[in-house]
Amino acid sequence: MVTMAMRMRDAHIWLFTILAIFLAAPALANDPIRPISPPGPVYAGQSVIFRINTQGMIPPTSATLFYRRIGTGEFQALAMNRDTEIEHSLIMEGRHNLPPGIEYFFVVEDGQRRLFTHPPQDPRANPLRLEVRLDHPAGESLLFPAMDKVRISGRRL
Repeated sequence: MVTMAMRMRDAHIWLFTILAIFLAAPALANDPIRPISPPGPVYAGQSVIFRINTQGMIPPTSATLFYRRIGTGEFQALAMNRDTEIEHSLIMEGRHNLPPGIEYFFVVEDGQRRLFTHPPQDPRANPLRLEVRLDHPAGESLLFPAMDKVRISGRRL
């Protein structure tokens, strides 16, 4: 027999589940740092453009890319250029890009001196990864991020 206490318990479980879903989703969706490039992978010796968008926060005062080669120790910092009020970019020289790849994360400081990272949870322990391949496959087209995903057939010189 279904008692009033059982109905109340079931109602509380459903309410808790619904609240957990709706309250957690915005927290995940509100990451103020959105990487735009690189799409990856890249090739050894190729310069790479890192570009981020920082919507949903007080305009940033600085943005920094922290990177290291996969399998090495400390992260190194490179200051990013402010392209617009909400976009920052950096061109990493090809000499930094060697196989098997690099690990990286972003740190942005806003106008109230608050720090935001991407990935948001413990970026030093869980950095993003960019695969660096040894050589271009024959006949592959190149993707230029600044050209809105326009592909141009590559020619080997």
